[in-house]
Amino acid sequence: MTMYTEDVNFRMRTVFAILAVLSIILAFALQNRLPAYPWIVAPSTLMFYACLFWLFDAMLWKLPVIRLLNSGIPNLAGYWKGNLSRAVQGQQQTVTAELVIKQTWSKLELILRTPEAVSRNFLAGFTLSDPNAIQLMWVYRIDGTDPTSLLEHGKGIIELTLNRRTKEITLNGAFIESTPGEPLKLSFVRSGFWFWNPEPF
Repeated sequence: MTMYTEDVNFRMRTVFAILAVLSIILAFALQNRLPAYPWIVAPSTLMFYACLFWLFDAMLWKLPVIRLLNSGIPNLAGYWKGNLSRAVQGQQQTVTAELVIKQTWSKLELILRTPEAVSRNFLAGFTLSDPNAIQLMWVYRIDGTDPTSLLEHGKGIIELTLNRRTKEITLNGAFIESTPGEPLKLSFVRSGFWFWNPEPF
């Protein structure tokens, strides 16, 4: 998994400040329980901070109440089924595709599988400032050494959009290529429980 970026610049500062304050409060509460060990405040603060950050990063950030304070970071984790459409010699072709998204609060892994290739992200970012849509963009690298069908060099950029104003849970977008030609279009749908994605501040 890789760290991802977003266009809301106070996400990290807010969460780190809250976790630091909670860690200090818990450390002093522990010290009150163990008055014979006044030196315990400093190491226990670090311990509580590490535990709280792990808990928040893995699970707590997904809760709706916390998501309101979280700058609208979307929870897209899951298995998305979809298709890839392209024009080959004037003929429209459709290829089945699967997008696997693994996500914590701080990291993101995107695995795109088609019958022809498997690609993974090594950079990723969200655009959240638009109240109507969430944009996810990543730079991918195709696994293996002979990506003959999708893009010649085995690297590229994908951009997908989730519309906030519709009830339909779909990601739609395209490959962005640096060479001339019609871009490959993508569309995915995720089944299962859907977490509410609040609008950004």
